[in-house]
Amino acid sequence: MFVLLFVGGIVLGAWWADYSWGRPWGWDPKEVFALNTWIIYAILLHLRFVVRDRGLWTAWLSIAGCIMMGFNWFFVNFFIASVHSYA
Repeated sequence: MFVLLFVGGIVLGAWWADYSWGRPWGWDPKEVFALNTWIIYAILLHLRFVVRDRGLWTAWLSIAGCIMMGFNWFFVNFFIASVHSYA
């Protein structure tokens, strides 16, 4: 999930945006929340190696990442006006 989100959502999305709009990053809400989702999962992976109580932190950060991804898919698409939305 982590690698696919990074490659598919951030790298290829930036490449496509640079080709289409002439800029790889525009601070659009969809881009920002995709980056936030990736950051949550990056924190989850790093905490798996550092924290002693791995199960608790993995569970909470997995829930936070899932909520952030759902927010990005539904709320940003339908309620926030941007280049990527249907609002």
